[in-house]
Amino acid sequence: MMGGGKDTAMIILGKNKKRSNQDEMMDDEMEYEDEEEMEDYSDEQYEMADELITAVKGGNSERVLDAIHGIYNSY
Repeated sequence: MMGGGKDTAMIILGKNKKRSNQDEMMDDEMEYEDEEEMEDYSDEQYEMADELITAVKGGNSERVLDAIHGIYNSY
């Protein structure tokens, strides 16, 4: 095994990686797409989210699981 453990760790952790303008633009674009997707939720999905919140606040595990299952299946 070679003695480059510190260099390898730095590469894995991204300490030596310089971000390019293209990388930053792609991050901005992905962030914008995520915001657009959030606007596309249906009224039904918002209702399911409210059901999940109510179930969590009520402490009913079965209702929490049902709400999560409903949200998951809506996609």
